[in-house]
Amino acid sequence: ADFIKIITMHFLNRKSFLLFAVSSLTLYTGAIANECEDQYNAIIFLSNVCDPVEGSDQCPASCQESLDMLDTACSVDGATISGEPYQASTNLAAALIFVDEPCKSVVGDELLSQVEDTCQDIGTLYLSTSVIFCGDDDTPACSPFCQGVLDGFYRSCAVDDEVMIEDSSTGKMDSTPVSQIRLGGEIFLSEACKEYGKGKEFEGSSTSSSSVSSISIFPVILSLVVSSVCFPSWLA
Repeated sequence: ADFIKIITMHFLNRKSFLLFAVSSLTLYTGAIANECEDQYNAIIFLSNVCDPVEGSDQCPASCQESLDMLDTACSVDGATISGEPYQASTNLAAALIFVDEPCKSVVGDELLSQVEDTCQDIGTLYLSTSVIFCGDDDTPACSPFCQGVLDGFYRSCAVDDEVMIEDSSTGKMDSTPVSQIRLGGEIFLSEACKEYGKGKEFEGSSTSSSSVSSISIFPVILSLVVSSVCFPSWLA
């Protein structure tokens, strides 16, 4: 009887230890995943790491350091922003809205380095940036960031590709042909960026002009812009 009791206690102790280990690992993984949102909020809302030093037009080194920390934190499986999986093509693009001008190029370079080289991610980025960041006709040249987005869009998308876009009013995902995304985005591009993109074609595309109407892309663009600006959950 004592032997059975010892074996039983040993088994229960091992089981308790395993349950404790699994629970601890789950909490640890969750904490790491939450670091993504914490770091994102720190950059965008809670600190001045990407604010230029007073009296200077230079972006401080702390901005790039914080972006590197964000990349590390958000590369972990399960990393989320406001309960949704972290995506550079939307989350980091939204960050461009909040940082001051001297740091926009730093955040833009980081965005281009983080975004996945797929038509889905680049197409999403093209839509949001063409409306918000690459449509200023007061600038005489298409910025290096906008050039990078355009280059990636045509490099990563084939003529028959489609991009899944969420309708912010319904939550439904709809597929949109890249031909419509292209035409819709071009309406908002600055003249300099339109000139830069002139002659670029998708892989396997013909040189004939598309007859697809760009009107149908307007709701998609507006929906994307709204969903791209991700406010932290504590502000919701």
